[in-house]
Formats: sequence, C-alpha cells, structure tokens
Amino acid sequence: MHNSFSGWQRVFILLVLFSAFGSARVLQAQQQAAASIAGIVVDARGAAVPHAAVEAKNQATGEVSKTTANDAGHFALKDIPAGRYTLTFTAPGFAIATQEAVASAASSDMSVALGIDSVEQNIEVRAIAGDSLAGQHALSQESLDTVAPREPLKNFPKHSRSG
Repeated sequence: MHNSFSGWQRVFILLVLFSAFGSARVLQAQQQAAASIAGIVVDARGAAVPHAAVEAKNQATGEVSKTTANDAGHFALKDIPAGRYTLTFTAPGFAIATQEAVASAASSDMSVALGIDSVEQNIEVRAIAGDSLAGQHALSQESLDTVAPREPLKNFPKHSRSG
C-alpha cells in the first residue's frame, strides 16, 4: 500500500490542524472572559449611591465576582464568563437589592434603585411593683378647667341651619 502524502506534507497538515485547534481554544477562552455587566446604582429619587457593593453570582457555576460602585454610582464587572448572573447590591442605610442580568460581550448598562432600609425599634416600658403611674399624672376636672374653663363655652352662640 502506497501512501499519497510525503513526509513534509504530513508535517504541514499536522501543523495546520494543531494551529486551528489551538486558535479555537484561545478564541473560546477570549469569548468567555470578554463578557461584562455594567450600570449605575441610584436611590429612589434617582441620585447616585456612591461606593455601593456589587456581588454577581454566576447561576450556572456559582462563581462570585465582586466590585464597588465609584463616587458617581457607576459599577462594572469586566472579564467575567458569559452567562446569567444574580446581582446583589448593598450600601449602608439602604435595603439590599437583587436583580438578574446576562453578562455578554455586548455592552449594555443597567440601572438599579435601592430603597431606604427600614429601621425596626422596640421600646419596652415596665412599671415597678408598687409604683403607680396614675397617681403621678392624674388629670382632674379642676386641672382641665384651668386649661379650658367651661364658662366661655357656655356663652358661645349656637347657630342652626333650620330657618
């Protein structure tokens, strides 16, 4: 059996195949790393929220990428694998916000509005045994009469709509 390729031709074909395979892998790696998510973090009135923390969790792999918004509220997660992400935004004094986004090579900006964080406070009032709050702040008719005496109210003219 006679082979139709010479030694040099075989080497050339192998170089072309290895080159094509290597280029495809490099291109694939570049495409995965070239994705990004960018945007601005604002408050409910549209004012920038500077230095908000931004965390992006890849929904397929669980990989987490983090960044911080700048003074103008802008953030950018660059060179992340393409895919779907769950973004979490946090800033002091604001409620935590989550939003889904798709990282891709195409540039698109998103806007995220943070609500005011609700403050919950419990106040407990206890009376000590034997203490009587009623005796300390009791209102009598006499004390009420000094604030609003009854006599002027008795003399107030009465008008009726009948007539």
